[in-house]
Amino acid sequence: MSNTQDLTAELRAAREARVRAERSYPQMGGPVLPPSTRFPWLQMLSVDELASHIERLERDIADAVAGEFSTTTSKTQHQSRATAQAALTDYNNTHTSQSHD
Repeated sequence: MSNTQDLTAELRAAREARVRAERSYPQMGGPVLPPSTRFPWLQMLSVDELASHIERLERDIADAVAGEFSTTTSKTQHQSRATAQAALTDYNNTHTSQSHD
């Protein structure tokens, strides 16, 4: 797959993750889209983090289409994955400590 196709697939998954995250609040209802199997780490991002990631992906796609694509993609993915990993670690630490209490 080309960089643009990879970015487009990740953008689609990030938008779907944002819809799921927005609908997870109690006041929202309706069917929820299944999580992405290709980008599972997106599920760990907050709505605001997903919005930022989506903006970065849109810029990366525009750069790729314009022929100005560089290493921004890996930086974008690394930033969001690091955020998701930190959230997962916090979640695991919280639930591990609660199960021992």
